[in-house]
Parts: sequence; structure tokens; C-alpha cells
Amino acid sequence: MDTPAFELLHPKVQQVVQDLGWGSLYPVQEAAIECFAAGPSDFIVAAPTAGGKTEALALPILSQLVGKPGNSVQVLCISPLKALINDQWARLRKLCRTLGIEVSRWHGDVAQDHKRRLRQHPRGILFITPESLESCFINYPHELLRLFRDLEYAIVDEVHSLLTAERGMHIRSLMARLVATIQRRPRCFGLSATLSDPLAARAFLNLDHPESVHLVIDKSKPRPLKVEVVTITRGEPLAANTYESENESPQGSSLASGLARIAEDLRGFFPDGSSLVFANSRRVVEELADHLREQCELAVDGEAAVVLHHASLSARVRRETESLLKSGIPARAVTTSSLELGIDIGAIEGIAQIDPPCSVASMIQRLGRSGRRPGSTRHLRLYVRLTPPNDKAALTDLLHPQLLQAVAMVRLSLKGWLEPLRGDRMHVSTLVHQVLSVLKETGGQTGPQLYRSLCQEGPFRQVSPGDFKVLLQGLHRHRLIQQDAEGVLFLGPCGETITSAPGFYAAFVTPVELTVRWGAKELGRLPATASLKEGQCLLLNGRRWTVNAIAWKSKSIWVIPTMRKQAPVFLGAAGEIDDRVFQEMHDVLLGQDEPDWLDATSVDFLRSAREAACKAGLYNGDLLDLDGAIQWFPWAGTRTMRTLELWAQHDGLNCTTDQLSLTFEGISMEEVKAHLRRLAHDEPNGVELASLLRNKQAERFDQYVDEALLDKANSKYRLDVASAAVAAQRSLNKHQPMLSLQGRLTRFRE
Repeated sequence: MDTPAFELLHPKVQQVVQDLGWGSLYPVQEAAIECFAAGPSDFIVAAPTAGGKTEALALPILSQLVGKPGNSVQVLCISPLKALINDQWARLRKLCRTLGIEVSRWHGDVAQDHKRRLRQHPRGILFITPESLESCFINYPHELLRLFRDLEYAIVDEVHSLLTAERGMHIRSLMARLVATIQRRPRCFGLSATLSDPLAARAFLNLDHPESVHLVIDKSKPRPLKVEVVTITRGEPLAANTYESENESPQGSSLASGLARIAEDLRGFFPDGSSLVFANSRRVVEELADHLREQCELAVDGEAAVVLHHASLSARVRRETESLLKSGIPARAVTTSSLELGIDIGAIEGIAQIDPPCSVASMIQRLGRSGRRPGSTRHLRLYVRLTPPNDKAALTDLLHPQLLQAVAMVRLSLKGWLEPLRGDRMHVSTLVHQVLSVLKETGGQTGPQLYRSLCQEGPFRQVSPGDFKVLLQGLHRHRLIQQDAEGVLFLGPCGETITSAPGFYAAFVTPVELTVRWGAKELGRLPATASLKEGQCLLLNGRRWTVNAIAWKSKSIWVIPTMRKQAPVFLGAAGEIDDRVFQEMHDVLLGQDEPDWLDATSVDFLRSAREAACKAGLYNGDLLDLDGAIQWFPWAGTRTMRTLELWAQHDGLNCTTDQLSLTFEGISMEEVKAHLRRLAHDEPNGVELASLLRNKQAERFDQYVDEALLDKANSKYRLDVASAAVAAQRSLNKHQPMLSLQGRLTRFRE
């Protein structure tokens, strides 16, 4: 392993690498080692999952630590996932075993004794979650300086998933507070997979000097890619009690959902190794696994074992799934996004996706899980579930938006496009969390002190002094904070209660959950809001259970196995889709190409959608006359559609929406066009529109934020007035007078 980069490593580190039998360093590892040695700048290592990112930073850092024991933690590694921490902790311990460098971890599953020993003798490398770092500020404020006095390096993992998220802002705030506490800024690094916005990633790592942050990007040639889009037709919807019936056939839901057909199809694919089957909700995961396990639970006749992985399953079950995947034993893991990020789970033959995800970035991230072995191919099999339209179907149903979305996302991913990031989010809920945390840590501060540390020197720079004053006034009204005669703010009664609760450490929503137990085994957790009763049935870990007893005091649900079937009670979280995806859907619909990665059924449905679009007049414009109503197809994403709906409400129009369109009742075409011209030319006040939102409280501490400030924050994050104006102008430019749509649709159905 005689390369210039390898020679930059400490001889002892070189020896460890050779003893571990590494044949060579990955190109991204060599580039990171050289970047590390070139100067003191921060940098981000961007490479696919299992691409060697962790070692790319670990090798040069360990070379600096060898023979230089510190009196505190020297390297702080912040990761959003406990499983990822466990995996990286184990990998680093192998590297550090003979180097005399301590490697520790700190999260909710780590024993208190281990944490106590670290506090007493802090040293080496520490892997920690944001919530556990928050707990250090709350519970050990006087030990922080001793814990991190000699901190030299800070690493944030999975940067791409944190850039605009609450946990990302939480991490940035914690790091700013830590720097203020120890009065020194460590050299900072990021680890990332997909990076849609390098500038945002740089600013995440160094807000004051983003231009100084370097990018070390994996330039390895991508492995071959095979994509298949497969359409599965659903049958007629079943009665609401399909899952409730004691005598219901195990295949009872197959006609309605198509999942039984997908399960049957999956058994014929990825036969030579492990595969990941992603779904957009835990409910679909459980139902699909139930179908896959109908014939057998364990692998027989060479068929892969079926295992599950999602947030409601116990840590033990998730670890078993991860271990099986890493073992090399063929397994079919049905999962939500919980396996999208994180640990290296070994060689994955292929990826299946049930229904298109909400973002192209997620699709690319999931696809990156496969084809990691030399000479292998990345393989994506994307299933689209469609219901054949009947004679009462609306135009949007005839256009098959799920199929259009799937095709659009595949096309965009093949082009290398990723969703851009919006940097104007105010993060007022997370700011409330940090205000309470600082007051809990310090005992009290003045308003100017809080603003300086959290906003001027911290990451909440979208919040003006006036906005911050309004925020504090709202917290005072809710008795979260109080103020003494000298102007010092401290926690009020409600603030003390909130910050003393175990779940306070997380800046995001952490719903109350009940633990599902079968005898001595913990199976997982379900939301306490679920309407569960004794005798009801549920699916969990791909198995069917009857609720035997519910113990609310101990927050436990006791279950026994059953053969009955009932729909799971998981609460799904809808995602937001970017404008560019809908514009690509428009291009797909009005185009003529039939990609060879579409199966025959998908091609048939795509042709049908195009024929419907042609007969309806969508080739001539986005505005359609419905004889008494006007239907508008703006081809806009979630935030823009939300804005358009509020604009209609603002103008007093009777408007309904579906996946693709807005329909205005009792209004003429000229009145709709006037409505769109006002939007396009006058660009309404976003705060005024946000004030019309039915549910303004989208994040954990929004309930304590003054409504006017919440409207301002929502106008920046949940709406997109500029894009709405562009959509209006685009449709006005394309509109041409057309005959009535109703007659055209009637002729088309005939």
C-alpha cells in the first residue's frame, strides 16, 4: 500500500491498516487524508453508504492522536442514529485497539456506568447523539469544560439528512454553545452521502466562513444501474371491516392493496442475496411482510428469510435484522426510511420500493445501498400500485399521478438531480427548545445574552431582535419563563416541568408510546394515541397479535399470537414533494417516450394517461373549462399547492384540490385568470396567507410561539409564494380557449 496518502499516516496507524488486511485505500480516503494534511480547514467527505467515509476521517485523525493523550474528549462524533453509533464505535475500536486511544459511545441505550466512567476520565473519541449531548448541557453543566477542554476535532455524520431538519439546527446550536463553553473552536468535519447543495452543507459546518470548507467527493466511477418500474393493479376497494373479520382469508386485502401480488412478484427477484424492500409507511411494511410470511417465516428451499426494520420495532428486533443482513445470509428486509441511512449492512443485491418516495434524494440514497460489491450492479425495482379507473373516475385519476411521479423521479435521478434546499427557515420551535435548555443550564440569562448566544453567535440568524422579543413574550405568557426585577430570565413553572421531563432532550416531536410485549419479549412500540382495545388485533414485526391487556400505568400492551388480521394502527407521515418533480411529471405526461425500464403494464397505463390528457385538452394549456367550474393543473409541488389553495381562500373562491389540480366552482374562466394575474403580478403577502392555515402548529414547541411569529415562520417554511406566482404566470402564458371538458371526457370514456 505504497501511496503518497498512505505515507502521510502515522507508522502505527499504517501498521494497523496492514494488520487488518486492507488491500488498498479507497480513492475518497486518500483524498481525505491529503486534504487533512494540507491545512487546518474544515471539510466534508461525500461518498455513498459503505464507501469508506468513516475511515477517511478516522485514519488521519488517529495519526494525530497517537502518543498524544488528552485530558478530555479529543474527538466528538455526533450522529443522529444510535445504530450507526454502535456500528462505528465497534469499527473504530478495532482500529484503536493497539493505538492506546479510548473510544466511547453515549446514547440512550448505553449503561449509566459507562457514562459515569467517561465523565470521570474523559479522553479519546466519543460517539454521541444530539439528544445525549443536550443531556450533558442539562444534567452536567459544570462538567462540560472538563469533558471537552481539549477537544480538537468535531465530526457530524449524515450531514445531508440534517441540513434543513430540526435535529440539524439542534446540532448546530449545541456546537455553538459548546464552543462558547470551552472557548475554542475544534476543526470540524462532515460525513455525507448525497449532497444537493454544497453551499448549504458548507454553511452547516461553518456558518461564519462557509467558503473555507472544502469538499472531498468520491469520484469513483458509479457501478452499472438497472431500473425497473412495475405497475401492479389494485382490485375493487374492500369493506371497512375487511381486517376485522374472524373468518377473513389471509389474502383478504390483496385485491384492495396489491401488496399480495407484490409479495408474490418479489419472491422471484433478488434470489442470490439480500435485498431491501422500502415502503413509505410502517403500515405498508407490516402488511407486505405479512403477505411475504404467509407461506413461511424462516427461509426454506433457499428462499431468503423475511425480516423487518422500522421505528416502532424494539431495538432488539432492529439489531437482529441488521446483524442478519451483515452476516451474508440471504434475507429480505422490509423497511421504512430507518434503513435508508446509517450502518453498513453488507452486500445488498437489489432494492425494491413500494410506491414512489417523496424525494429523489431518498430514492438515490436507497439505491446506493445496493451494488456495493466490485463488479456488481445497482438494481432498483419500483412498484406502482394503481386502481383501474371506472366510468365515474375524475380526470386526475385518469392521469395516474402515482405512475407519473414514479417515472419522473426515475428520470430525475438518472439525470443526477436532487432537491434544492431552502435556507430561510426560522426554526422557531427549535429556538424555543434551546432557550429553555440554556436557562436550565445556566439558571438565568438576560434577553440580550440569549439573543447573542443563540442568534448572533449561534445558528438562529433568520430571527431578528424584534422576532426574538416576540418569542420571549409568548414564552412568558405560557409561564415557560419568568423575569426578575433586574431583567434576568429564568424558567417558569411550566418551563421547569417541560425541561425536567425525560423526553425534553429531543428538539423534535417525541410522541408518547406504549411498549408491545409478548411474555418477556419486547416487540416494539405503538403511539399511545392509537385507539387500541383489549381483544383487538394488530400487525407488528410481520406477525399477527391479539391485544390481551393494556396497562396504561406501565405503558405496556400485552399481546398473544393470533391468525386474525387487522389493519395496523401506525400513523403515517406524509412528505413534501418538490416543484421540479411535478414539472417533470408534466413533461412525462405530454411526452412520447416510453423508457425501456417500464414494464408492459406501466406502458399501457402511461399511454392511457397521455390519451386522457390529449382528449381533455392539457396539451393546449393548464386551465380546463368544466361547464360551471374551472380545473387548474399548475404542476406544482406540495408547498406551492398549499400556497395556491390559501390564495384561493384569501380571494374568497370556492376551491377544492386533489393530487394534481385545483377546481374552482361557480366561477368563469375570465375570473380565474384575473385571480391568477393578481397572484402573478402582485405576489401576495406570505404571512397573510400563512395566517389562513388551519393547522399552524407543525413542530414540537409551536404551541408556545406567538401566533403572529408562527405565521411568519410558516410563510417561510410551509409556503412558497414566489413559486406560486411563477406557476400562475406559466399557466396564463400557456392558456388557449378550449371547448368544454365535460364533453371531451365523456367521449374519451366511451
